[in-house]
Amino acid sequence: MSQENDPSQKGNRPSLSSVDQELADSIQQTLDKSLLDIDDETRLQLQQARQTALAVTMQRKKNTQRVAWITTAAAASIAAVIILPNMHLSSTQSPEVDDLSYLQVDPQLLEDMDMLMAMGEVDGDV
Repeated sequence: MSQENDPSQKGNRPSLSSVDQELADSIQQTLDKSLLDIDDETRLQLQQARQTALAVTMQRKKNTQRVAWITTAAAASIAAVIILPNMHLSSTQSPEVDDLSYLQVDPQLLEDMDMLMAMGEVDGDV
């Protein structure tokens, strides 16, 4: 760990009175020493506490994922309930196949198109 990022460095502490500074140094030395003198039983207790904390965290993550899936499924169900009936209504309102009135051609339109095509052929030959 670099000295810049180490919060235990004296330069990173707020200014303390000399009595408070001595107390802080004493506490820091005691804690540092206790880290080096951890016995196996304490180390085992710390490992068990870590495993318990990790298990709780994983359980919360699983519960969050479960809630997300339930929410997504509910939203999809609501969307289907709204969209599917509307699709059914639009398909029943379409024109019937027997109604071919829109395909009828005006005879005058056909004559005009023939005349325009003939004029185009004559103009193209010149």
